[in-house]
Amino acid sequence: MATIEIIIRDDNGNIVNNNNDFIYDFDIVTERFSEIEGAVEEFRLRSLPEITKSILEKNQEIITIFVEITIC
Repeated sequence: MATIEIIIRDDNGNIVNNNNDFIYDFDIVTERFSEIEGAVEEFRLRSLPEITKSILEKNQEIITIFVEITIC
């Protein structure tokens, strides 16, 4: 079984997410195109909401820090 690991980095190359946040098993039993296509679609549906949430949370943290600095 293959594993997909997604690492999100900022503009400076620093890892933004925790190491184990986005590790997904990519279950392909045979090498038929239809099975690979189905596995990719399942992966997309499982992973995108979590990735989007993580990016939005990190951006919210940055905005909050910026606002606190600006107000002070």
